Parts: sequence; C-alpha cells; structure tokens
Amino acid sequence: PTFSGSFTDTTFCTFDSCTTGLATLTVNLGDDCTPASELVWEYFIDLDRDGRFEYTARGIGGTIDASGRYKLGKHRVRYTVEDKCGNKIARERDFSIVNCKAPTPYCLVGVAVDLMPMDTNGDGTVDTAMICVWASDVDKGSYHPCGNPVVLSFSRDTTVKSICYGCANLGQQNVTLWVTDATTGLQASCNT
Repeated sequence: PTFSGSFTDTTFCTFDSCTTGLATLTVNLGDDCTPASELVWEYFIDLDRDGRFEYTARGIGGTIDASGRYKLGKHRVRYTVEDKCGNKIARERDFSIVNCKAPTPYCLVGVAVDLMPMDTNGDGTVDTAMICVWASDVDKGSYHPCGNPVVLSFSRDTTVKSICYGCANLGQQNVTLWVTDATTGLQASCNT
C-alpha cells in the first residue's frame, strides 16, 4: 500500500480555545493489488509524544481522517494500512496545537521619575544624575488570555528590560512596552 498526503511536522493554531485546537490530519491510500475501497486502516494518536496512544480508530477505505480537536501540545499520529495481499505499512506525523492569541498589553500612563544624583568617580561629589526605568515600572497588568507567562521588555528583543535616562533626557519620554508570550513568542505592545 501507499500513502499520499502531508507527513511534515505541522503546527496548528487555535484562536478560539485555551485548551484545544483543530488539527487536519488526512491521508489518502492506494495499492496495486487491492482497490482503495477495500484497504484496512488504523490510526493512533500519541498525545504529548510520550509513546502512549490515547486514541485509536479503524476503518476500511481509501482515506484515513484523524482530524479533530486535540489538547494544546506536541502530538504524533501513526497511520497504518493493510491490503488484501497481507502487506502492511505505517507512517507517522508529528503535529502541535498552539494557542495563537497575542498577549494583552496594558501600559501605565503618566509615570513620573526623578533623576538620582550619582557620584561616578567616587570623590564624594555629585557628577551627574540618572535613573533606570524597568519595563515592569510602566506595566499595568499585561497578560495572556490563556494564562501563558509573559515577558516584559522595551523592545521586540526581550532582553531589553530597562532604559536609563540622564540629564540630557529631561522632560517627557515616550516608550513602547512589549509583551511577549513566553510559550509561543507572539508579541503585542502599547505606548506610554
């Protein structure tokens, strides 16, 4: 027997649920000695790719459709088909279900900070003034709708967690707070 269809590792996005998502898992079957309508097939679903098959189904025909709603995570489907000549083959496909909702950013408005006097050379005299503002200082409760952990930053680059200001920066400063879903990497931002 032969399979035709996708066997590449595929990520399926869901926007309507924080627990499950729809995966399209269809393959067509063919054979030289048995009509497609008489091929015997099975599929097995391994949730979390832990080596245990939680779902299985059997049938007869030229198509295996293991499509359905599965929990968020990394999974595997194994297809098997047997013809009337006793030939049996199997193929596997990895798939993932992820929630693709972006996080919800909330910025504080009107944060005021004072520059702090600094003795940069250690001589006991104030040389300059500065202050570092952290992304968390302008956050007003940003979150992910599904409870995924979020990372706050002042750039798409999540390592930029603070901005330092000195005497040259007196007055209003505009900043963008980036909120990154630590699970999926999806981002959203707000300005303050």
